[in-house]
Amino acid sequence: MKMDIDLLIHYVTNETSAEEKISVEDWCKQNSSNQNELDNLQLIWNLSYTAPSPASTEAEKSLLRFKEKADVHKKQVIVPIRKSYSINDWIKVAAVLIGIPLMIWFFTVQIHTKGNDELTASTTGKTDTTLLADGSMVILNKNSTLKYPGSFSGNTRTVHLDKGEAFFNVSHDSRKPFFVLANGIRVKVIGTAFNVKVRNGQTEIIVESGKVSVNKNEEQILLTPSESVLIRAGDQHLRKQKQTDLLYNYYRSKQFIADGTPLWKLAAVLEEAYDVNISFQTTDLKNLPMSTTFKKESLDDILNIIASTFHLQVTKNGREILFKIAD
Repeated sequence: MKMDIDLLIHYVTNETSAEEKISVEDWCKQNSSNQNELDNLQLIWNLSYTAPSPASTEAEKSLLRFKEKADVHKKQVIVPIRKSYSINDWIKVAAVLIGIPLMIWFFTVQIHTKGNDELTASTTGKTDTTLLADGSMVILNKNSTLKYPGSFSGNTRTVHLDKGEAFFNVSHDSRKPFFVLANGIRVKVIGTAFNVKVRNGQTEIIVESGKVSVNKNEEQILLTPSESVLIRAGDQHLRKQKQTDLLYNYYRSKQFIADGTPLWKLAAVLEEAYDVNISFQTTDLKNLPMSTTFKKESLDDILNIIASTFHLQVTKNGREILFKIAD
């Protein structure tokens, strides 16, 4: 089912009623492409907060260019028009009229124009978004470091994920493939969306859309949507597997989505998100399957819901958390 774009825009700008909000969230749960559409719109809106002040001469020129380009598309797309528009209003309308690629261009050229030197994006206690010179977007999880050039020269686009985790939404350019180098692994794409994680000597690549080629030494595999590969130190071969849950994108979606997910896997993500250590009294407890979505619950609420679901007891000692069989 196609969702009304105006309703999605109102959702990301917190202008929906309670009923409309539920409608959008139910629509997102139907499939990953719906969630991706909302995520992209949310990202554009988040980036709008870095836009220049409307009082700025350059901002006024940019706004005028937006209006001129929007006029070309008005005959093709019907958009509810308000009586007056601020620059943020035009950003919302442009997301519909002009589309995501031009929005990416706007933020890249107008806000993030850089030279040819190597740049570093680094996070500590929170996530951050970096826009590359080609319009590709990179969302860094906390405690992550990305190195990238101010502009891409030559026949390739190459960035280095030194540590941590990042989601890449790569602009399509068939003449100039995009490479991510991470922990001795080479990831090659033309234009797609995928997640790369480097932690504890392991590298994991998960594909949301498009196709991704993963190379290690002389071996190569091709990943398609909802496929992943986990590469451990000393692995001799690359083995793809199906990605059965959306836990990996918690730092983008601000949700923990489990679908028959074993508790140990949910616990691992909670450990990263909240900087805690979670253990289980027995192996059987680690493999209990959890199916739910946590949105705005606190860590304590999440732990209590898990304990209540499986009739467990949870104890805390500082950052140490233990699940055990209830007395």
